Amino acid sequence: EMWVVFLSLIKKEIPRFCEKAASSNLMTADMSNHMWENFSLSAPISFQLVTTVLAELLKVLKTTVMERKKSSSPTPSPPSSRQSLSMKTVEWVLSVFFEVMKSERQVGQNSVQNQHQQHAKYRRQFYESLCPEQLLNVLVEIIIASSKGAGRSAAMQLLSLIINNSAGAVRRLGGNVAVRISVAKTKQLLRFMFEAHDKQEKAGGSSKCFSPFLQGLIELNVSIFTNLSVGDRERVSFEEKQRWFQDLCYTYEVMSAMANATETKVPENFLFEVVRKNQAFQQEVMNFLNLNNSFSAGCDVELVSLVNELYMKKEKAHAKPVESSEILLSPQQRIQYRDIESKNISLQQLKWRFAVLSLFNFKVKEVLRYLNLSLQPGESALTDAVRRCRGIIFWSSKEQLWQSAIKATQVNTGISSSVGNKGFTITIDNKKALALKSKKAYDKNSSVSVFGQLYQKLKNKPGKFWRLPPLTRAFKVQEKGFYSHDLGGPYRDLLTNITDELQSSDRILKLLMPCPNMKSNVGRNLDGRIPIPIRNLSAYDLRQKLKLYEFMGKMMGLSIRTWTYLSLCLTSVVWKPLVLDAVQPSDIEAISRGSFKIIEDIMKMEKSLLESKESREEQMKQFNKKFRSVKFCLVGSDGQTFMLKPDGDAKSVTWDTRTEYIELAMRAKLEEFSRQSNAILKGLATVVPYQCLSIFTWHELRDQVCGRVTIDLKLLKKRTVYHGYYKPNRNENKEVKVGPSAPHVKLFWDMVENKMNNKQRSELIFFTWGRTRLPANEDGFGATKFAIKTHGQSQERSKNPNDFFPVAHTCFFQLDLPEYTNADAMYKKFLYAMTNCKYIDGDETRHARELAGM
Repeated sequence: EMWVVFLSLIKKEIPRFCEKAASSNLMTADMSNHMWENFSLSAPISFQLVTTVLAELLKVLKTTVMERKKSSSPTPSPPSSRQSLSMKTVEWVLSVFFEVMKSERQVGQNSVQNQHQQHAKYRRQFYESLCPEQLLNVLVEIIIASSKGAGRSAAMQLLSLIINNSAGAVRRLGGNVAVRISVAKTKQLLRFMFEAHDKQEKAGGSSKCFSPFLQGLIELNVSIFTNLSVGDRERVSFEEKQRWFQDLCYTYEVMSAMANATETKVPENFLFEVVRKNQAFQQEVMNFLNLNNSFSAGCDVELVSLVNELYMKKEKAHAKPVESSEILLSPQQRIQYRDIESKNISLQQLKWRFAVLSLFNFKVKEVLRYLNLSLQPGESALTDAVRRCRGIIFWSSKEQLWQSAIKATQVNTGISSSVGNKGFTITIDNKKALALKSKKAYDKNSSVSVFGQLYQKLKNKPGKFWRLPPLTRAFKVQEKGFYSHDLGGPYRDLLTNITDELQSSDRILKLLMPCPNMKSNVGRNLDGRIPIPIRNLSAYDLRQKLKLYEFMGKMMGLSIRTWTYLSLCLTSVVWKPLVLDAVQPSDIEAISRGSFKIIEDIMKMEKSLLESKESREEQMKQFNKKFRSVKFCLVGSDGQTFMLKPDGDAKSVTWDTRTEYIELAMRAKLEEFSRQSNAILKGLATVVPYQCLSIFTWHELRDQVCGRVTIDLKLLKKRTVYHGYYKPNRNENKEVKVGPSAPHVKLFWDMVENKMNNKQRSELIFFTWGRTRLPANEDGFGATKFAIKTHGQSQERSKNPNDFFPVAHTCFFQLDLPEYTNADAMYKKFLYAMTNCKYIDGDETRHARELAGM
């Protein structure tokens, strides 16, 4: 399989290279054809192919390096035509090698299903033949001798990729390393790295992230050193000031172990380090070791979730991280943690594991500055190792990095939430948007809906327009035809309106739609939205559609920076690509139950036939008969059928084409929303430092954009203040200050806690504040508090308070609460108000006051 990939790449690159050479009069057409014939003949034989490529590479590199050494001029002279050809040759070889290394990952994934050990053996032979020690040593020379630039970075990335991928193939198979660099070259490259490291530290680099060049160099040396044999490692010595590199390699190996999907078998030397730091563990060392060697990844994720919840409930986001004594889990709470409960893990055992995770998180924080988080998955083993551990990194560890990056990139402009009458103002015609919605029409030109009007006014704003400090607004809102003044309420109302339009079942914008599970009311994500699949659009329409998704990403970034949350019910197929996490088949099943049934049926029958004793002809006959009705077509998430390849509707799946069908169908399912997600990420990256997001879980990004999914009543009560007075006896003039002990206030909280479900609590927050979610913690409220105030009209002696509706002032997060005496009456009035009062219509006007007393 590897040679098929390699040959396909060779066939693309060689003719192009030969054509360039012939047109430059540096190679005749006969020489060009002869060279292509030689490659074609030698390609099936690995040794001959490698020898040919390696000989050409070495010849070019020797000439290039020698010319560089002979030149004494500080400014290199323009390359000769022969040298240009040489550099093109080097570029071609490196390009081919690099693409092969990347392709190997996909080949490895596809081959796991069948004859795993045999394919691992092929991969190992591939690396041994294609990447001999001689070639790798030459690549080291290129890295050290060449000047800074894209070429050297590509060479470092290539060498890291070769070493890590070959090591992965060997780990699956067992045995000695497949490729290696001499110890002498390893030491030389380490010295080169330490010199560059010391220079940047002297320049002030120790207090921040290092340059991408040094990060790449560190990544390469970690890859080389961690794959050395024990004997070769002992031949490499370090000075005291170079111990940071050993710690980094050590942490990388621990991360690789902790990221194991089944059992997190942490290295014992790391566990003993935990014991040394916790004297109480020394009495039960064996129990401690046995527990941690059998602790599942699922238990780790649940424990980290518990720790994060405890941390988020602290009063200040910059509070100290959670300590062991704070970890408590009641029998009722344990029900929410399925893996912990199923393994019957005690509270003491959880605290033991917490100590392991705490030390692990400390070490991860120390290595983050050595990482280049802007690299894509597969381009850095060190960065990928951290990303694989994203689910067991405490939020307190991520928050410091995240807040520092946010602060470093913010622009201190905008409009304070408590100060109005200045800044950029946008006029929104809600009536026009409501008319469109009532007609269930499509806003084709993106100019009538609230989202469309906002897009037209902000689409050309530069990045600095969006990068605002917390609790500020990017603009003021003037609602055409309404009496409201924007002290914060209309702005939040606008954000809620655009999320309603995005998620409208009427497809006003045709950007999002209910997922198949939501439509059929089965499975998970019954309220989940997904992007509408893009099919058969003209180039112009496609560009416009992607610009709208990009604008959606900018609004997400704005919500993160300013803590004005968007109530988007998106599923993991949208969130995962935004944190550079791969969409898995389980994510597709979560939005469309039964998506892989045909693929599963094919694989099941394939396994059954291969295990049977029937002839190959009979196997093919049975398979082709069963799947003759299956064409190279697929039904998308929108219910539309599309072809997996040209004329796919006329081609049945056969025994010979089954693998092709599975690969095409899997790719189509997993990448159905990739263009939309990439456009959203492009917009998001305009506003926030997206590189840091790559160590977030998708749940954490969702909470940053949307706020917490559930309404935390304890947090809401903690942020509640009371104003005004009430009369305990309406027939007397004695007044008492309103507070939590007032009968109608106690009735209110009892209704919220015991009568309302979470959706209704969300609607209550929208009714009183113009948003459907609470901030994640107290910091997110800023100076704002939920105010429960006296309802003046209902206090008149002749009036029955149970006849009045509550009045909300969204600009101030204020509720005028009538002195209800009947719980059912209160509940009924609140439900009516929350359902029918969706738009701001003059908080302090007499008309609004009259409506409140209907």
